[in-house]
Formats: sequence, structure tokens, C-alpha cells
Amino acid sequence: MKDLHVKFLALALLFFAFSLVCNKANTLGLPSFPSEEVEVWSIETRVVFKPEEGPVKIRFALPNAPEGFVIADENFVSGKYGLAYESQYENRTSE
Repeated sequence: MKDLHVKFLALALLFFAFSLVCNKANTLGLPSFPSEEVEVWSIETRVVFKPEEGPVKIRFALPNAPEGFVIADENFVSGKYGLAYESQYENRTSE
């Protein structure tokens, strides 16, 4: 009876870990075992421009999660420039 709280905590952690694995496999469609394969796309874009006089504004369309695909992660690097995101209805853009 002394270690009941430790057993309960261990059981709760096991349940939490099992639910994370199930979520990874069912929701994201990622493989459960190393022998399984899944198609992963990595998309990289680069914008290069030579500004003339005055300020410049670039608008870049961002993809939504198309049917059958999941956007697992997005990273943006803007260097010395500002970066803002905008969503209108189902369209996403970065400026």
C-alpha cells in the first residue's frame, strides 16, 4: 500500500505515452515501426530581389493542409526584414 501512488503515477505515464503513439500513428499518419515507410515532402523556397527606390513589399502564398497531407512543421527565416502572416478565409500569406 505504501507504493500505491508510485504505481498509479507509472500507470498514468504509460497511458499518456500510449496515447501519444496512437495519435502519431492515426492522426499524423506517421509510421509506428522503423521498418515502415511513409512519404515525406520538404518544401523550401527562397526569395531574392534587388530593390530600387522606396519600400518593397513581397507577398508569398502559403499552402493550407491539403486533403491527405499534414503540415507537421513550418519554419521561416526573414533575416533583417520583417515577417507577418495573414489568413483570409482559407488563404494564407506571408508578407
